[in-house]
Order: sequence, then C-alpha cells, then structure tokens
Amino acid sequence: MDCDNFFDVGKSDKYRLVDFTFQDITCTDKKMAFDANLIENTIAKKVNITPREKSNGLKTTGDADGLK
Repeated sequence: MDCDNFFDVGKSDKYRLVDFTFQDITCTDKKMAFDANLIENTIAKKVNITPREKSNGLKTTGDADGLK
C-alpha cells in the first residue's frame, strides 16, 4: 500500500477510539504519523511502515476540488 497519510489520529474530548487491530500491513507513508499508543487497547502485529518522500498523486479530501 502506498499512502500520503496511513493513519493519523489524536486524542479528543469529542470521541473515543478503542480496540483497534492493525495486522499484516506493509506500506509506505509520507506523513509517518501512525502511533498505536494513541488508541486504547490497540494491537499492532506485523506492521511495517516505511517513509515515502513524494506524493502518490492521489487526491484526498483535504485537497480535492469541492470535497471537505
């Protein structure tokens, strides 16, 4: 998998994320923001994320025309 932003969350008083499992993932990620410790009871098995320098050219909701 080739990502600009694989998974980037932070703690919030508006929602609570718990019990996530990330397993058998190999990807490149431009942002490198994944932190399994930010989500309570997260399991990360065989997760290999390596840095990627260039954008993959895909539009995200943050930069797509008219999508918010």
